Amino acid sequence: MKITADDSSSVQDQFIENLIKANETVSLFLKSGVQLKGVIVGYDPLTITLSYNNNLQLVYKHAIATICPHIKD
Repeated sequence: MKITADDSSSVQDQFIENLIKANETVSLFLKSGVQLKGVIVGYDPLTITLSYNNNLQLVYKHAIATICPHIKD
């Protein structure tokens, strides 16, 4: 995943777009300590939509502490 500072979109947007394109499972760690797993299927300036077991979750970005792509063995 290559992210450069020269692009007009933010690093955050590029990171999320790369995860969506890769259809990669991620772990979202919320500030409250809760861990959510799934595939990011969409986002906007305030939210991220996460899909897991055919269920969608709308997560507010201000509640997210970390987004970790799962490492493939």
